[in-house]
Amino acid sequence: AINLYSRAIDLSPDDADSHYQMALILVATDPARALPELMQVSSLDPDRETDIRMIRTELNRALLVDDPSYQFTRAGRALASLDEWHLAAEAFDHALTFNDTYAEAWAWLAEARQMTGTDGRPAMDKALVLDSLSPGIHGLDGLVWMQMGVPENARLSYEIAAELEPENAIWQVAVGDAASAAGDLQTALQYYYQAIDMAPTDPATWRALALFSLDHEIDVANTGLAAARELYQLAPDDWLTCRISGRAPFRWRHRSSRSAPRARRAGWPGCPCRC
Repeated sequence: AINLYSRAIDLSPDDADSHYQMALILVATDPARALPELMQVSSLDPDRETDIRMIRTELNRALLVDDPSYQFTRAGRALASLDEWHLAAEAFDHALTFNDTYAEAWAWLAEARQMTGTDGRPAMDKALVLDSLSPGIHGLDGLVWMQMGVPENARLSYEIAAELEPENAIWQVAVGDAASAAGDLQTALQYYYQAIDMAPTDPATWRALALFSLDHEIDVANTGLAAARELYQLAPDDWLTCRISGRAPFRWRHRSSRSAPRARRAGWPGCPCRC
C-alpha cells in the first residue's frame, strides 16, 4: 500500500487524500516517518487540521518514550479514535512484536479485532492475565463484552474498574450503561446519579443521564430536560450537546403534548446550534 500511495503522490504531489492515506499507513507502521507526511496533509487540506493535530500530538508524546511497544500502542489508539480500526490493529500487532507481554497492547488489539469483525476475546483474556490490576484494561474488557452482547459480564468488568479507580466517575457511567443494556433500568439510573455526584462539572455524566432518559423515555419532563439543560451549560459547543438539545424538547412534547414555546418559557434554551 505504501508503494501504491507513493506512486500516486509522485503523479499528483498536491493530492491531499493520497498524502492523508499515506500518513495513516505510516502511523501504523513507522510512526516517526508519519510526522512529515502529516505536516504535508495540514498544508494541503486545512479541513483535516483537527484530526492531524490530534495524531501529531499523540505521536510526539509517544516518541518521547524510548519504547517501541509504547509508541505503536499510542499510535494505534490515535488511529482508533478516527475509526481506522484495521490500521489500529496493525499498530497494536507491531507493538506486540516488540513486547508480547505488554498488556495494554493486547487489550487494545482485542477491541480492534472486535471492531473489525473478528473475535477479540482471546486477546483480551491474554491482557487480563498479564495485568489484572489495570482499570483501563478492565474497562476495555467491559467494552468488548458489550460488543459481544453480554452486558451482564460487561457490568462485572466495569465494577472491577470502579473498585480499582473509585475516583473516576466514568466507571459509574459505564456500569450504568451495562445495567441499562441488560434491562435493569432502575439500577442504571442510580449509577448515572452516582456519576453526577462524583463529577458534577463533567459533561459526560450529564450527557449519559440525558441520553438514558431520552432513549428509554424515563421521566423526560424532569430528569431528561434537567440533564440536557445542565449539559448545555457545561458544553454548549459540543455536537452531542446540540443533538441532545434538539431531542429533549421534542421528546417532552411527544410525551406530554406540550408546546415548544412552553418549554422555552420554563427556561429551556432550545438548540443554539445549526444542527
